[in-house]
Amino acid sequence: MDITTVVLGAPGEEIRDVQLWSKGPAPKDLQDVSWISYVNYQMVPVYLIGSENMMVYSNDDKTNDFFGKLFGYSNEVGMLFKSRDEEYLVFYPDARMMKIRCFIINFNQLYSILDDKQDEDTSISNNDEIFDKILLDKQRKLQSKSQGSTPPIIHPDISGFTNNDQILQAINKVILSGLRLRGLSTKSSTISKTERINIKEIIKMTQDSTLFALRKYKYSFHEKDLLHHPIKLNDIQLIVENLLQVYIDIEE
Repeated sequence: MDITTVVLGAPGEEIRDVQLWSKGPAPKDLQDVSWISYVNYQMVPVYLIGSENMMVYSNDDKTNDFFGKLFGYSNEVGMLFKSRDEEYLVFYPDARMMKIRCFIINFNQLYSILDDKQDEDTSISNNDEIFDKILLDKQRKLQSKSQGSTPPIIHPDISGFTNNDQILQAINKVILSGLRLRGLSTKSSTISKTERINIKEIIKMTQDSTLFALRKYKYSFHEKDLLHHPIKLNDIQLIVENLLQVYIDIEE
């Protein structure tokens, strides 16, 4: 396990000894990590996740109490923080294991996809502008379930792809992001030759299945207003994530 320790700046308090435990290399040099808002972490697109799920531990009672309140909200509520270097950390509860987990949002994935599309209308100059566009009501705080307030949702607004090359590139990136979230990579030096072959098989099956599933937007038996539906990243993400759950995940 690789471990890095950070200090979080929360409203009116400082959260110390936040230990991020990672099977792979843990993020380093996370400085001036400050509170942004509550978020619906389940709505973070897979292709924006730039790290595997990390376990969060602490020897500080105040820190444990701070994260413990997440278990009092609904299952989808997490906390969003931002570092000085504009890395976004999402902390969320694992209700089944009664532990706190964390992952990092990597906006470079979105930059890359937008560059591949060569769509100047949707190009965004920096991380702050991206954040303003895709984080709804980022200043709202979740007070309590009884007040009926809801956390903001991270949801990208991206126009449809225009050709098959763009679609295939997006599929590949979403698949690799989904595998990375599960701690899987063909480039890992710790896996066996058999495991590497298995991962490649999963990638190939998911690619083929996703392309086949996307054919539904071209079937002539759909109503006319559903034909020529522009394929978006959200469409691809939904299909890929469902396939990876079928091909990889096992419910305990």
